Amino acid sequence: MGAFFLILLNFGIVIPPATVENAPAMQYIEKYSELAIQEMHRTGIPASIKMAQAMLESNMGRSTLAMKANNHFGMKCGSAWNGQKFYREDDDYQNGKLIKSCFRKYSQGEKSFVAHSDFLSSSTRYSGLFDLNPKDYSAWAYGLKAAGYASDKSYPQKLIQLIEKYELYKLDEGYKSKKQDYAYDEEALKEKGTNKKKASSPTKADGNYVVSSLNKSKVVLSNGKVSMRQIAKDQEMKLKDLKELNQHIGVSTSAPIPAGETIFLEQKKSKYSGKERFHIVEEGESMFSISNKYGIHTDMLYIKNRMPKNAQPMVGEKVHLKGLVRLKDIPKYIESDSGKAKKKRSLF
Repeated sequence: MGAFFLILLNFGIVIPPATVENAPAMQYIEKYSELAIQEMHRTGIPASIKMAQAMLESNMGRSTLAMKANNHFGMKCGSAWNGQKFYREDDDYQNGKLIKSCFRKYSQGEKSFVAHSDFLSSSTRYSGLFDLNPKDYSAWAYGLKAAGYASDKSYPQKLIQLIEKYELYKLDEGYKSKKQDYAYDEEALKEKGTNKKKASSPTKADGNYVVSSLNKSKVVLSNGKVSMRQIAKDQEMKLKDLKELNQHIGVSTSAPIPAGETIFLEQKKSKYSGKERFHIVEEGESMFSISNKYGIHTDMLYIKNRMPKNAQPMVGEKVHLKGLVRLKDIPKYIESDSGKAKKKRSLF
């Protein structure tokens, strides 16, 4: 019996043996599962979630970043990183051209796992995740997307698929959260002698969706099963008010909202409370979609970047999230009435 199975048996966990088809995945789980469990106890991040993220983002340890930089989570350098660096093309642009991005390079893959834990647990953007039930991997998967961890709308479903295919949820067994109670825990409700309907509260799983927080605004992340009408009813809101806050939702109020869509339950904020200073514009993004991603009021985002309201930033430009941008740093943009790229002074 391999070391992997000995480790897991200590936790009373049995994972299906490897086959030719799933051998790379099982070998990867064998190598890093104990570390994922240790990190769960250290920081509260479910081991199932950590393993699924690592498996997805590193392609079971076979990605270029994993093999050449021991970076299993695609973590970029950032201004605070002063360790070794690895450069490769990803999604960073300069003057409209794709340039090589700076990624962190670790001496061991294990250090990448620890760094990923520290990143999630120390960031205000992801603080709401740690109020979720640590054994509710579905809530965590959708919560990560709601907090802006990935741009891929199907990111939560991909994590859940890996967790269920390889029974990674078994890695979470035995973990006791510091949180004492969850309003959505049916067993806890029964023990309290009440059959009340599960109440909505920030950062919790609500069956069909997750209620979370984005830049201190209450939001819902759809998993493709809930409608605007149902959310309005659950949250005791007027449907017209919910529609007004979410004009970007392109389906009828009774139709299921596409999975991964963020629905705001209150106005977006005028200031950004996260650590990011700017956003690099990707293909297909607009000022409105960027404002939704960070929970900043669209009008304020235009003001911060000294851009006219009929303009959209060009791919690869930096849209600033904090403070008023300097005149020399105004993003290049295209005005909808001209179709020509511009970068000029603004009246703001």
